[in-house]
Amino acid sequence: MDMLYWPKSKKSRDACQNFKNIISGLESFCQEKLDAIINSQTSQYEVESLVANKDLSQLIEIVELAMGVVVSCEDKEEYISRIIELDPRT
Repeated sequence: MDMLYWPKSKKSRDACQNFKNIISGLESFCQEKLDAIINSQTSQYEVESLVANKDLSQLIEIVELAMGVVVSCEDKEEYISRIIELDPRT
């Protein structure tokens, strides 16, 4: 199985838009709730390259950023328990 799972039913532009939305949401949370500006970090992501080349290193950075947001938010217990319950095979 591929290290990255990309649903075949998704078009690349849809996947790119999804990643852009995720990154935008992470940026907004950090700016609004943590008083942190992370634009310099997140602007480095080349979403089209991430999707086209299945760039694992960029994906890991985005997941790390998301995990940082999860452990910093008010509902972290809920999100962490939901993450733990995820099926590692998907």
